[in-house]
Amino acid sequence: MTQAQKQRLLRHLQQLISMPTTPNSPDVVTDCLAYIQQFALEHGWHCKSIDGQSLIVSAKPGKKFTYMLQAHLDVVPGDSAQFRLVKQQGRFYGRGTYDMKFAAACYLELMATLNKHTSDVCFAFTTDEETGGHGSAKLVQLGYLADVVVLPDGGQDWHMERAAKGGWAVQLTIHGTPAHGSRPWEGKNPVETLLKLLPKIVKLNQNKAGKTTVVVSMLHAGEATNQVPATARATLDCRFVDLKAYAKLRKKVELLASKAQATLETTFFVEPLINDLHGRYHAQFAESVSAITKLPKLTGVQSLGASDARFYAAAGMPVILCRPPGGGAHSDSEWINQKGFFQFYQVLERFLTQQVE
Repeated sequence: MTQAQKQRLLRHLQQLISMPTTPNSPDVVTDCLAYIQQFALEHGWHCKSIDGQSLIVSAKPGKKFTYMLQAHLDVVPGDSAQFRLVKQQGRFYGRGTYDMKFAAACYLELMATLNKHTSDVCFAFTTDEETGGHGSAKLVQLGYLADVVVLPDGGQDWHMERAAKGGWAVQLTIHGTPAHGSRPWEGKNPVETLLKLLPKIVKLNQNKAGKTTVVVSMLHAGEATNQVPATARATLDCRFVDLKAYAKLRKKVELLASKAQATLETTFFVEPLINDLHGRYHAQFAESVSAITKLPKLTGVQSLGASDARFYAAAGMPVILCRPPGGGAHSDSEWINQKGFFQFYQVLERFLTQQVE
């Protein structure tokens, strides 16, 4: 890799990180998509906007490709300091460096270097992975297909994702009887019932990477300080390794909720994902990683969170989830390894050009 390539990659990453593409900043999201589209058009690529929320970049119009390189541009909120790329001790820090604008930066450089006349590649950029992944679901629904999807939103330290936990988000609601805060005996406070229920729910959390986890993630009750609330709500974020564990957990939650006269509403459900690491494209990608990084044989890892891979896998597309060393996603110290960032571009270049040319 030349120094000029490194500088271009760094500039792209700096520009992408500087854009606070959070769910509450639609104008910034639009600007980010425009930045990518302008760059792609300048380098002779065809662009197709999907509802102004997603962008497909390809050598020519169409919906079927050999390779789809996908990245989501949205990030979780953070303070202003998070949206500035900082280099420190061999790492790049900033919101989205690891999750997952590093990949988008690499894709931009590939647009500048790949022979678009022979490359059967499309780049897919979405902007709502952190809030449900409807953009990826829409791409599949519209018929966009690839023999393989590269999605660097899973795996760890170059090890590819072999499985990902499923997820179940559920809202518990308890109804009470409102009353004036000075006359609580005239009402029925649902908060008190919820506070008795939650410790029983928390006991279902096995609190280990390979086990079922249950997190009380949101609480809400009351509209005024001097009123007994009419309702109390809690949202649970549950993760499980297989559907058997999910069924067991759900049965327990439903029983506890029933006894507390609480209603349940599922707001999010994702089945566990299994990847075949012995498939043709996974094996070729692993070879590219080993050739560039000089690491010994890589093994598969289980991801603890969900990704947009579920939509592509459900449509029969193999999905490669692999990324360089990094961490701190959604935290104030999100980072990606500097060397690994540059190597990831080389891995992609080798993987694509070995197959295309």
